[in-house]
Amino acid sequence: MGIVALADSAVSVHVAGLMLWGLFREGFDTFRFRVLLYLACSGAASARSRHNGFDDALSVFPMTDTGSAPLFRVDEVGSWGALYWLGLLCSVGIAGINLYVWTLTGMPHFLAVAGSFVFGVGLFFTRFWSPAVYLVGVVHVIALGVVWVLGGRAFLVLGAVNGIFSVGLLAVALWLFFAEYRTADD
Repeated sequence: MGIVALADSAVSVHVAGLMLWGLFREGFDTFRFRVLLYLACSGAASARSRHNGFDDALSVFPMTDTGSAPLFRVDEVGSWGALYWLGLLCSVGIAGINLYVWTLTGMPHFLAVAGSFVFGVGLFFTRFWSPAVYLVGVVHVIALGVVWVLGGRAFLVLGAVNGIFSVGLLAVALWLFFAEYRTADD
């Protein structure tokens, strides 16, 4: 259990650190943050082989001026379809399961995982959200899925429910990323 807890904590701290750095220090719409996010999501080697130029590779993450925009995207909430709400429901479900397991075990890494998903849900409602953050969520869900599988069968039913929420979130996040990416290209 020790190595699994260490890996789980490392993933949570990495993703939370990247998001906090992007929010407070760098800003999500800066060139350096987009480069880091791009390299973290697709890897430098695959980026060089799939794209002709560095600027073309970064066009996946368009920059927008959010300096004068309101913090929360309340004007957009009414236009969100069922997939957006399903993704939010899956995220809240994952957070709830990890929070519940934390109350049972007292293991802090479950609290960190729950916190990372609550942070993601909160971030989704702000102007700092970008389609590129879907990819961060995908990487986060996959890494946590591996940790849950390696963690044994201590919470088999909760792990299965968490897996259903995770697969749902993974599918929704990928679908929305590509849908919003195609929309941005038009």
